[in-house]
Amino acid sequence: MNLNGDKDGKQKSTLGSIGTYTGIGIELATFIIVFLLAGRYLDSRLGTEPWLLILGAALGFAAGFYSMFKTLSGLSNPGDRKRTGR
Repeated sequence: MNLNGDKDGKQKSTLGSIGTYTGIGIELATFIIVFLLAGRYLDSRLGTEPWLLILGAALGFAAGFYSMFKTLSGLSNPGDRKRTGR
């Protein structure tokens, strides 16, 4: 038992969860921003003004959402990862 009682273990668990979910949000935003900037750069080089920017934003959102879904699925089913070896 800790000096602070059971609160210390629960607080570490809560802070770990906050960190995990914050990381997922940052990862989603990073995917969108990187693909958006890549689309903007390609638009300026190829002269296709808004189209590659829009495509980059859509692809960034799709890639970020897929990554978020994959991460959250792994968090909700920790026993499945052990069985499949992932």
